[in-house]
Amino acid sequence: PAAGGGAKPLPGAAAAAPPPDPAALDRADFELLRARLAVDRADYAPADAALGKLLARWPDDFDAFYLRALARRGAGRKSEAAADEQKAVDALRARERIVPRAPAADGVRYHARFDAAAILRAFAWTRATAREDWLRDAKAALAAVADAISRQGAETPELLRVRAAAQAERGDFGAAAADLTRALDGEKDAEARKALDADLAAVKAKRKIRD
Repeated sequence: PAAGGGAKPLPGAAAAAPPPDPAALDRADFELLRARLAVDRADYAPADAALGKLLARWPDDFDAFYLRALARRGAGRKSEAAADEQKAVDALRARERIVPRAPAADGVRYHARFDAAAILRAFAWTRATAREDWLRDAKAALAAVADAISRQGAETPELLRVRAAAQAERGDFGAAAADLTRALDGEKDAEARKALDADLAAVKAKRKIRD
């Protein structure tokens, strides 16, 4: 199962609260929100086109690259999605952190924007679990998930799963099993636990995790 967000699907669902007033968002945020809602509806082609236009105007918008990666992954275009994940991480690292906004805008921006850890997590999962040999890079995956853990300030079950996949890709099945066991200890969601159990069985059999 895809798990850029860990044992759960890649983060892309809109927030549960109603969409914010567009007047409270800047233009890039508003366009990103519309594209994010399109991805949530599985309208991948319109989302991809809209994000292409957004990136033509704001070429350093790492959230837009990440969201386009979600759209392209949903459409089955895994290689292009992986390329956009790389661009998202590159843009994120170039800017060091999400551009601060006035406190009044923080609540509404949540609907459109992703956190840095989610972007790094998705990148690491692809580099650890892709079926295409040329996409896998255990060293890059481990570096990205370490960065995500540092930014999030916790070794969550989702991040432990991604790190375990990277360790298995490197051939360190013992460390992978240890992380998956810890992830299971902290995970309450039944579907997430099912995915973790499958991964743990694989690494105990010295098999690498593939998405």
